[in-house]
Amino acid sequence: MTEREAPRPAPSRARLPLAPRPKPPQGASVEPGKPMGNLLDDLRKIILNLAFFALVGLLVFAAVKVLRSGDMTIDAIGLPKNIKELGYSEDGAALILSDNIRTIAEAAKADEALLTVKTNFEDQDISVPVEGLSFSSIIRLLRQTLGLPQHRLIADFVCPNEPCTTGNLELRLRYLKGTGAPKAVANVKGASPDAILQAAAERFMEQQAPMALALHLYNEEPARRAEAMALTQRIARSGSDEKLSALNLIGVELLERPEKRPEDLKQAIGYFEQVIAQEPGLAMAHTNWGAALSALGDKAGATEKYREAIRLAPDEPMQHHNLGVVLAAQGKTAEAIASFEKAISLAPGYADSYMGLGGVQMGAGDAAAALGNFEKAAALNPSSADAQYNIGVAASKTGNATESRQAFETYLQLEPDASDKVTVQGFIDELSKLQ
Repeated sequence: MTEREAPRPAPSRARLPLAPRPKPPQGASVEPGKPMGNLLDDLRKIILNLAFFALVGLLVFAAVKVLRSGDMTIDAIGLPKNIKELGYSEDGAALILSDNIRTIAEAAKADEALLTVKTNFEDQDISVPVEGLSFSSIIRLLRQTLGLPQHRLIADFVCPNEPCTTGNLELRLRYLKGTGAPKAVANVKGASPDAILQAAAERFMEQQAPMALALHLYNEEPARRAEAMALTQRIARSGSDEKLSALNLIGVELLERPEKRPEDLKQAIGYFEQVIAQEPGLAMAHTNWGAALSALGDKAGATEKYREAIRLAPDEPMQHHNLGVVLAAQGKTAEAIASFEKAISLAPGYADSYMGLGGVQMGAGDAAAALGNFEKAAALNPSSADAQYNIGVAASKTGNATESRQAFETYLQLEPDASDKVTVQGFIDELSKLQ
């Protein structure tokens, strides 16, 4: 067996002289072993990646908007030259029309006394592309170019006859939802461009969301309530999805008539019964039924309906307030106080609940507690003459003549023609002598 040859050592190499390591600039921080150039390259890569992802996100967002956009667009409205000279612009007229439509649509959501009405505009935005290149106008052009469904309201002011004046001006309104050519909505006339744009919004909403228009006219235009009820009657007969809301509004109108005739109240109950028969879980219909029973003097029946409304909508403050009112009328002081306090806890800004609570406390002989709640009601509603009158009475009971006199004086300022003016002035004169 031969011996293994011992490994030979590697030949030595001469060490090369090292160049002195450059010092980093003053204040610069360099990762050990990593040149500054590499750091800058890494930073550029990060910036480029971020820009790339932002661009991809924008393109995806634009694609979704193009393919799925359900927002309605109101095109700039064409205007004759003399209307422009009055200070109107194409975009400005479209914005006015858009605001008018939104205001009517909001009536279905903002109303507290009636059923909530779901309209085509409940969760929808309305855009008015400004003149020139904008994101909305690009989306609209892409949808047109690709032949995708569109949702547009198109209008032009025209004068069928010369000379063109506001007297013979009309707005030709057209609507496109889907593909194809726009369909005529109406040719609208009016006393002024503003009046025409308001009427155009109403005509459009009458076709698209008639119940929202009925609620708007009923609540915001008292002089047009007859018009609102005529529209509501048509909706109730049509069998549309808004039928229950229409039946409810018919009942509410009968309930709110100032005469409070028993035949009207009983007829109102009949409408509320129809609503509940089809939708037993609608708390507001139970509330309205309770209000009608209360007006008929059936406080026990009203209590039952209000309790059912609370069961269905326990976090609705108005239900607790209404229950407090009928409990107080039945002399159930502790229960009434609890109901008003619950209403206040759910809606601290509702002045009437403080008034109701204070009234029950006054009846129970607790004038000091009542005074505090009347003062809160007055702070929330400074124009309430009743709050000032009640403060005057409660302050007098607690021996505060100055506050009582001032409250009665404020009451007469708010109600200068009050039927009890002479009596209240007598209170003021007596209280002045005590100071």
